Amino acid sequence: MLRGMGELIHLKGKRSFTLQEARRLLPVIIRLTSEAIQKTERVLLKMETFERGTEPRKLLEAKLNRMIEEWVYKIERLGCDAKGLWLVDFDSGSGCYCWQYGEDDIYYFHGYTEGFSGRRPLQATQLNA
Repeated sequence: MLRGMGELIHLKGKRSFTLQEARRLLPVIIRLTSEAIQKTERVLLKMETFERGTEPRKLLEAKLNRMIEEWVYKIERLGCDAKGLWLVDFDSGSGCYCWQYGEDDIYYFHGYTEGFSGRRPLQATQLNA
């Protein structure tokens, strides 16, 4: 369980979301993603101090991969799909509400076959839902 916006959010794994449910969970997604980005940026800075192929750099690359895998695991435990680096889909049952780091709300939707390249803006009526 995670605490989000004063309420408990139960970790369930894969599930379907309404737009309202996805928006309620979004602050948790943003926090987890922001934390992961801060951690990975620190590792990336350290990696730059070592030449490619050196043992210290390889160890940092492995650490970076574990950090990203941990973020993916947390996102998936919340019932969402990590579809790329810092990109999250909320399955609606007929496609996905789509969010990427830097966006402050869920503004896009895409079908199952279109993916990120097929993202289209939510209609005005959906945005206010």
